[in-house]
Amino acid sequence: MSDQTPPGYGQPFPPHDGGASDGLSRRSPTLGIVGLALISVNIVAVFLSDLFASTVIVSTGWVSGEPTLSLWSALTFVLVLQVGVKLSFGIVGWILGVIAIITNRGRSFGIAAVILGAVLFAIALNMTFAALLLKSIG
Repeated sequence: MSDQTPPGYGQPFPPHDGGASDGLSRRSPTLGIVGLALISVNIVAVFLSDLFASTVIVSTGWVSGEPTLSLWSALTFVLVLQVGVKLSFGIVGWILGVIAIITNRGRSFGIAAVILGAVLFAIALNMTFAALLLKSIG
């Protein structure tokens, strides 16, 4: 009797590659982190600009008095411009999050970036409509 196993039986030894036996190397989560950071910074910036605009409105007495048309138009223009710029950076962060999900480069961070990107879009859309409503009132 022979001590060798016949062909087709037994299991081959696993490769000695540090545990990555599926052939895929470990990818860096940097892309997902960058996408999430862009979205998070933009959400904070949108809230800060909203706080700043409401502070300007209250401190100048626009709540009790009638604002001039030029100040009203300037505030509306600044609000729409800020939201547009922040939304464009948010779209870049959202796209980076989608790429991170697809390429498995920080998938969990990419998922969070996509969800927060949808929240950022809803906030920016509401602020744009509010600014346009201010423009139509003034």
